Amino acid sequence: MDLSNKFVDYSKGHPFALKLLGSDLCQRDKLYWIRKLERLQRRPDGKIQEVLKMSYEELCPEEQSIFLDVACFFRSEKLDFVSRILSTYHIDAINVINDLIDKCLVMVSDNRLEMHDLLLTMGKEIGYESSIKEAGKRGRLWDQEDICRVLKYKTGTAEIRGIFMDMSNVESMKLSADIFTGMLSLKFLKFYNSHCSKWCENDCRFRFPGGLDCFPDELVYLHWQGYPLEYLPLNFNPKKLIDLSLRYSSIKQLWEYEKLECCISLAKCSSIRQMDSLVLLNLRDCINLKRLPKSINLKFLKVLILSGCSKLKKFPTISENIESLYLDGTAIKRVPESIESLRNLAVLNLKNCCKLMRLPYLDAHGCISLETVAKPMTLLVIAEKTHSTFVFTDCFKLNRDAQENIVAHTQLKSQILANGSLQRNHKVQVFRFYDFQELVLEPLAAVSFPGNDLPLWFRHQRMGSSMETHLPPHWCDDKFIGLSLCTVVSFKDYEDKTSRFSVICKCKFRNEDGNSISFTCNLGGWNESSGSSSHEEPRRLTSDHVFISYNNCFYAKKSHELNRCCNTTASFKFFVTDGKAKRKRDFCEVMKCGMSYLYAPDENDYRLQGLQENNLEKAVSAKETELNETALDEAAMTKRARLCLREEELLNRKRKKDDLISFSDHECSVTSVFSYV
Repeated sequence: MDLSNKFVDYSKGHPFALKLLGSDLCQRDKLYWIRKLERLQRRPDGKIQEVLKMSYEELCPEEQSIFLDVACFFRSEKLDFVSRILSTYHIDAINVINDLIDKCLVMVSDNRLEMHDLLLTMGKEIGYESSIKEAGKRGRLWDQEDICRVLKYKTGTAEIRGIFMDMSNVESMKLSADIFTGMLSLKFLKFYNSHCSKWCENDCRFRFPGGLDCFPDELVYLHWQGYPLEYLPLNFNPKKLIDLSLRYSSIKQLWEYEKLECCISLAKCSSIRQMDSLVLLNLRDCINLKRLPKSINLKFLKVLILSGCSKLKKFPTISENIESLYLDGTAIKRVPESIESLRNLAVLNLKNCCKLMRLPYLDAHGCISLETVAKPMTLLVIAEKTHSTFVFTDCFKLNRDAQENIVAHTQLKSQILANGSLQRNHKVQVFRFYDFQELVLEPLAAVSFPGNDLPLWFRHQRMGSSMETHLPPHWCDDKFIGLSLCTVVSFKDYEDKTSRFSVICKCKFRNEDGNSISFTCNLGGWNESSGSSSHEEPRRLTSDHVFISYNNCFYAKKSHELNRCCNTTASFKFFVTDGKAKRKRDFCEVMKCGMSYLYAPDENDYRLQGLQENNLEKAVSAKETELNETALDEAAMTKRARLCLREEELLNRKRKKDDLISFSDHECSVTSVFSYV
C-alpha cells in the first residue's frame, strides 16, 4: 500500500499518468515497483512525457512561450503579476493564460498560477533539451551550476530569455562588468535567497571589481536581492521595465528608477520619469531617503510604497492612475490637495505618520461605479490632530456593506479624536465664527453618502428638521466629550455651480435656572476652499443623502461646569446653507435628524473583563431584567445604561479598555457602544 501511495503521489492524481503507470506495474513484483519508482525520481516516465508533450506541441508559439515561462519561472506567482510581466505590445498574456487554463495545462488557485508537477517537469525538460550541451544557448536558465558557468565564462547569448537563480548555496564569485552584454533578449532576471528573505552581508555572492556595464534594454522584470553595487548601470535604458526590486541592497543613488525595499543607504531618487512602463514602485524602509522628484507622473504606475521612509518629508505629485498608496511611517506633514483627483485610489495608508498635521478634503462625488469601501476604510490615520471629511455624493451603487463601513470609519475616527481630546483635558477646540458673532464648531470627522436611513446607534431620532431632549443633572460630567449628529437631506434636482454647501445644526442647552448657551455644529458638505476649485461642471444631486459628523463640545462643557446640578433641555435645529450661513430652501429639505451624546468609558465599567463568557452572559441577562423591571431615577439612568452596554460589549467583542467609547442615551436603558480597530 505504501508503494501504491508513492506512485499516486508522483502522478498527483493525473488520470492519464495513473493509467499508464498502472498498466506498467500490473502483475509486476515488488522489486520492479521499487526500481521503477527510483527511476521516476531520477527522470520522468518517457511514455507519460511523450503524451503530455503532444499537448504542448499543439500550442501556438505564444502559448508555448508563456507555458514554458510559467513552468520555469512563475509557478505559484499571483495571476495579475504574471499576466503583467508576460504581456507585450503584441501579446495580451491574460488571454493566452486563459487559453492554457481551458486546455488544462495551467490552473488558478487562490489567485495564483499553478501547474501540475508532471507538466512542470515536462516544461523544464523542454527548456533543457533546447540546448543540452551549451547552457548559454537555452532560452531559460534556473539551474545554479548552469548559470554560474554562463556568467563566469560569459557564454550568454541572445537566446536567453530569463535567468532565475537561488543564491543560497552559491559560492562567492568575481564577475566581469560585461557579463550581460551578449544577452540582448534577456527579459527576466532574478537573483534571490530562498533560505533568507532578508539577505545578509555575507550572502552577497557576486562581486564586480570593475562595476557593471549594462543591463539588457529588453528587461521587463529585474529582481536582485542584495544588489552589490552603489549605482545602477548608467547606460541602462529601462523603457520596458515593469517591476524592479533591489531590496536589501547597498545602493546609494538610483540612476533613474526602482523598487528598492529596505535599501537603507538610499538618499535620493534623481529621476524615475523615463520608466514609462513601471507599474509598482516599492521604497519600503529606505530610512535615509529624504526626497523624491517633484513629479512621478508615470501613467502605468498603480502601486507606490513609501512605508517606513522616516526622513521623507514631502510627497510628490503622482499619476492619476494610482490604486494603492502607502505613506505609513513617513515624516510628511500634509498630503497634497491633488490627492482628491486620484479616482482609482483604493488604498491610502497613513498610519503612524507622527508629523501629519492635516488631511485634505476627500471628495468622491460622481463616482457612479463605486460599489464597495474597504473595512476599515483605508485612510489609516492615528494622529489625533488629523480631521477628515469624506464625500460620497451621487455614488448610487454603494452597497449596504460599503455604507456600514463608511459609518464605521466615522465612529472609529470619532473614537480616536475623542480619546485624544479627553487625555488632553478637552483642549481640542475646532471652531470659527460667522460674522464674528456666532460660534460654529467644525466637525472632527464627517461623511456623506446616498441613503435615507439614520444609523440605529443614533438613539435620538426624529422626523423633520428639529428635536428636543431632556437631560438629567450631572449630564455634563468629566466623561462628556461631544455630540454625534446625523441628518437625511432630500435633494430636488439640486444643481450648484458655486460648489458650496453645508449642513449645520443650531444647538441650544437651557437649564432650569434659566442659563443657556447656543452654538452651531457643522455636519460637513463641500466647498471650494476644501476641495478642488477646478470643477468644470456644476455638482448635481437627485436623491436623498445621509450626513454624519462628530463635533467636540468642549466649549459647551466649560460653560456648564458651574451648573451641573440642574435639569437641562437641549434643542437641535438642522438646516442647509451655502457655506456662508445663508439658508437655501429651494432645492433641498431636511427630512430626518438624529443625535447622540458622546461619553468616554468609566474605568469601573471594566471590572467584568476577567469573567468567563458564561458568567458574562448571565450578568448581562440579569442586568437587562433589572433595567426593564426597575424604575430608575434620571440621575442613575445614565450610569446604569453605560454599565449594561459595557458588559454586553465585553461579551460580544472583548475589546481592550482604550478601544471603547459610547454614544450614551440619557432617556433609554440601553446605549450603543462602538469599538473599531
